[in-house]
Amino acid sequence: MPKKKFYGFQSGFAVQLNEFIEYKRSLGYVEDSYFHLNSFDEFCADKYPDADELTADIVTEWCAISDKGIINRCSQIREFARYLLSMGKQAYLYPATAIPKRNDGLPYIISQTEQSRFFDATDQMVCSKKSPIMEYTAPVVFRLMLGCGLRPRETVCLKRRHFDFNHGTIYIEDSKNHRDRRIAVSQDLMNLCRRYDYLAEGFFPKRTGFFPNKSGNPMSYYSLVYLFHKSWDLSSNDNGEGRPSLYSFRFTFATETLMRWVEEGRDIEAMIPYLSAYMGHVKFKDTYYYIKLLPDRIAKMKFMSVNGIIPEVNRNEWW
Repeated sequence: MPKKKFYGFQSGFAVQLNEFIEYKRSLGYVEDSYFHLNSFDEFCADKYPDADELTADIVTEWCAISDKGIINRCSQIREFARYLLSMGKQAYLYPATAIPKRNDGLPYIISQTEQSRFFDATDQMVCSKKSPIMEYTAPVVFRLMLGCGLRPRETVCLKRRHFDFNHGTIYIEDSKNHRDRRIAVSQDLMNLCRRYDYLAEGFFPKRTGFFPNKSGNPMSYYSLVYLFHKSWDLSSNDNGEGRPSLYSFRFTFATETLMRWVEEGRDIEAMIPYLSAYMGHVKFKDTYYYIKLLPDRIAKMKFMSVNGIIPEVNRNEWW
């Protein structure tokens, strides 16, 4: 998937936009996280060439240009406004309540069979001219996402310094809502990451990002998407429901964790705060969202089978 690049801001907000992008980059964000601001700059250069203050008229008009991408567009202009306000400048903050809600339907949960096929495909990834390390990255990065329920952006922003191999933990820095957390990782998965780190360091000495691209810089979100699509297509997983997204690893981690607790007879209400903290949710309701995915899945579990519980009876014998 082509990377969205910033090709030079031209509007009256050019200096402020460049400062904002540099600020976000210093926090570990990849610059293409805010590619919609290219469109905002073009809009201002055309409609408001002399404007240098972010007013309500400018923001609302730009956000209403099209329904396509409106959620990301509104969210990114809010982030820019928050930055300007923090710098003591005047800016209109688009109301969060005015941003349309996402309506993506039920998330795609990757089945055990699909997982097996998918990781078989990543393990057989061949060497690519595009990246000397892609064949080694694919088997590790997606196992880490599934095994820890990481968000895609958290994954590409991981640094080498975030991994504590001695204690088996990973530090997630400045994630959603600017929150940090430290998560425990299984020994097998951490050993896999340790071996990958050693190998990657041989290709790119003194790299900072844990998962590097072909130049040794941190992998971009769009490169991760490309690698996922490539791996999924190689897996021959096709159940007629379409291809899952990167977030499907996070959805699958959450539901499988809850399913395991159900099988173990744990008190789900008591365990939710632990899952919420591990996944970096601000509110428990964000974690409870996954519980609504459980009923249909629980119905398919072995212990829910009713075979043999009630004997078959000939209805004619009832009368």
